[in-house]
Amino acid sequence: MILKIWAYTLKGYIKDSMNVLDGVIVIISLSELFFDPNIRRSNKNNSAHSTVKVLRGFRILRIIRILRAISFMKVIVGVVSRSI
Repeated sequence: MILKIWAYTLKGYIKDSMNVLDGVIVIISLSELFFDPNIRRSNKNNSAHSTVKVLRGFRILRIIRILRAISFMKVIVGVVSRSI
């Protein structure tokens, strides 16, 4: 996250909603680790930990975004190959 903010600048990073989602997940995960460093060792299923797991699940949306980009690239490659 820090490298992306450094590369895109904060304004560029915030323009992409997927970056914002990733940023929120990272901040929540880091705050969880900061406030409860033993969370991985505990066997109890508290609601804060479950919430973070659900938010981490939203990262699957990035895979869908990549697949959409790949299908778009197939169209571009097809057009270029037909034009040659």
